[in-house]
Formats: sequence, C-alpha cells, structure tokens
Amino acid sequence: MIRKVGIREANRQKLIFWLCLLFLGSLSSWSAANEVVVRHHQLYLENDSLRIEVELDSLFSRRALDAIESGMITSVVYDFRVNGTRKNRILEHSILLRLEHDIWEGQYLAIRQSGLTDTLRTTSFADAEAYCAKLQNVELGVLSEDSQVMTLQMRISVNPISTEQETRTKNWLNVLRKGSLLELFISLDRPADRTNWMDIARFRNGDLK
Repeated sequence: MIRKVGIREANRQKLIFWLCLLFLGSLSSWSAANEVVVRHHQLYLENDSLRIEVELDSLFSRRALDAIESGMITSVVYDFRVNGTRKNRILEHSILLRLEHDIWEGQYLAIRQSGLTDTLRTTSFADAEAYCAKLQNVELGVLSEDSQVMTLQMRISVNPISTEQETRTKNWLNVLRKGSLLELFISLDRPADRTNWMDIARFRNGDLK
C-alpha cells in the first residue's frame, strides 16, 4: 500500500515537472529571439529633466506577432538607466505598455504608463505597433549638474501575457502546489525573457544644453 502511494506521488511529481516546462514556455517572451534595432534616438534637457525620443525596429518577433494576432494580451517594458564613469547609478526609469487585441471587434488597445497614462485605440495593427515602438518626450528623471561622462542604457521585454496575468497565474499555481517542484520552477528568474542592456548614448550634461 505504501509502495503504491509512493509510486502515485512520484508520477504526480513527474506530471508537475512537465507542466512546469510547458507553463514556462508559454510565458517566455520572444524578444530574446528577436533582434531589436534602435532606428532613431534623441536626448535633450527640459528644465533639468532628461528626456528621450526613441524609435525601434523589429520590436515584435514572428512568434510575438502570432500571439498578438490570436488575441493574447502583450506587455512591453522599456527599462532605462544612466550610469556614470565612476560606475554610479544616476537615473533609472521604466515604461510599461500593454497591448490588447479584440479579435471579435477587430480593434487594438494600447496603454502606455509612464507617470501619466496614455492610450490608443485603433483598427490598424501598424498604428498599434508604431505606438509601442516609438516613445516621444519621455521624462527619465532630473539630471544633476555633473561634468562626468554618462552612459544611457536601455533594455526591452516583450511578453505575450500581461504582467498582471502572469502574477495571478504564478500565485494560483503556488497555492495549488505550495512547496512542490512547481513552486520552485515558477520562482526561477528567466533572464532570457528580455534583451541585454544596450548602450544608447554617451554624453555629458553640458552636451545636452
């Protein structure tokens, strides 16, 4: 009897293991497999605030496009940071976009969150893609007076499931099998979900005035 219970538990753990792999595969973003190219960027100061305009090419990979076309909610996260020559972190800022596709109505809803919330509703995917791939007049933060050379870096994450959904799904699975192999796999960090940090510009404060 004890042996049967042990075999049953072992089989259940194997099932959970393979479900974990499938789940992680479904959550992984496609930007790591897609080369994101910075088509244009411009840095400038406005009342001591560092602002940026940036336009990307090939933001969405083929698999991400297929996920969007199927109606899956997609999140896009821009992470920016400014480092000094003394390896000190000067600024950090993130921008979150959420792209929804109503396949029944044939409409796209893009929501951008960066201090203020901005939205775009359109029936054109080209317009929705351009909205996600082009940032204009985005404030990164106040730049203090400093003569050192600074480097602006950016990385991008594209996930065919919203961050809210991912968090809820993780919590649900952890409650379902708390303390099991499932919780271990779901808690793993997946650095391949995003691009590497890219150097966008090297500058001094005075160069932008």
